[in-house]
This record gives sequence, C-alpha cells and structure tokens, in this order.
Amino acid sequence: HCGRFICQIIISIEASCFLANVKEEHEKQGLDYLRNKLLSEILEDVNPHISTSKVRTTFVMKRLRQKKVLIVLDDVDDPKKLEYLAAQHDCLGSGSRVIVTTRDKHVLSRGVDAIYEVKGLSLHHAVRLFSLNSFGKTYPERGFEMLSKQAVDHANGNPLALKVLGSVLHSRNEQQWDNALRKFKKVPNAEIQNVLRWSYDRLDYEQKNM
Repeated sequence: HCGRFICQIIISIEASCFLANVKEEHEKQGLDYLRNKLLSEILEDVNPHISTSKVRTTFVMKRLRQKKVLIVLDDVDDPKKLEYLAAQHDCLGSGSRVIVTTRDKHVLSRGVDAIYEVKGLSLHHAVRLFSLNSFGKTYPERGFEMLSKQAVDHANGNPLALKVLGSVLHSRNEQQWDNALRKFKKVPNAEIQNVLRWSYDRLDYEQKNM
C-alpha cells in the first residue's frame, strides 16, 4: 500500500525540491543561495532570483501559482530561516506540500498545518543497532549488558547517537566504557554531537546519511 501511495504523489506533483542540511548549507552558502536553489529547481529556471524588481517578483509568483509542488526543507534550526525559505508557500499551486524537518519544535511555531514527532527506536531495536556497532553482532558481549543498557538509555532511541556511541566504545574494555559513559552524562545534550564529532567524521557518506 505504501508503494502505491508514494507513486501517486510522484505522478501528481509537477515539480519538487529537497534542500538537505539547511543549517549547514546556510553557514556555507547563505540564505539567498538556498532560496534561489529552491526556486531554480521548482521553476526549472537557471536564474529565478526574486529581486527588488516588482515586475520580476510578480512574474515569479505567477509561475509558482501554476505549479503543484513538493518541497522538503531538511534540518531547519531557526524560524527566520524557515520564514525566508518558505515565504512563497502561500503562492504555490493548489495541493502543494512543504515538509520541514527540525530538531527544535519551536521552529514550527507559526504557519504550520500539522506536526509529526519522530519517535526514537524501541529498546529492542536500539540494543540491536548499538550492539552491531560496538560488538559486531546484535547483542552485547557477556559482562557488558548493564553498560550497554546505560549507553542505549543515554542515546534515547536516536539512531545516529546509537551508531556513534557504539563506534566510540568499540574494542574498549569495561573500565574505558564506564569512564566514557560517565563523561557523556556530564555533557549537555546540545554538545553531545560535538564531543563525538571525530568518530562521526570517520563514517562513510551512506552511514552519515543513515
């Protein structure tokens, strides 16, 4: 059923744009670059810039109203960025959809029709994923059961955190595990990824996307 549903969406839309890693790309390229990339893909126009020209802006808006589009804005961290990138969403054709992913619910405080919170992995699946990365199998080594549970609890069902934690603790002894987990508990959640960044950077492209 899911496959048929997706096919129907793809057939019915006339254009789409997926802006990945908005937070990171904004730091590298700026918001104007991201908005122009979005408009370029939707309008299939190499140079769709909305300028100060009223004539040019009106022309772009008219073209947007004629298209049923799907836009995905990934990892938006600021309401102002969302407002800037989705400022023309009211001008999109009937049936268009704008999907936003964010780690901060406050980003979605205005102008949003519905919010879906992605749940973390269940305990069973979290242990399996963590164990695959820390032990190379779907269950913890003998003697590491309680330490593994602590690590899984710390990751709170987040697949990336489980994968990175497993990689960090791989091939370490029980004392090193205990020291590492004690350290992680002292680090505020917002800084966890920075602490583990060195390990994340070692993952290949496909693993980082997962």
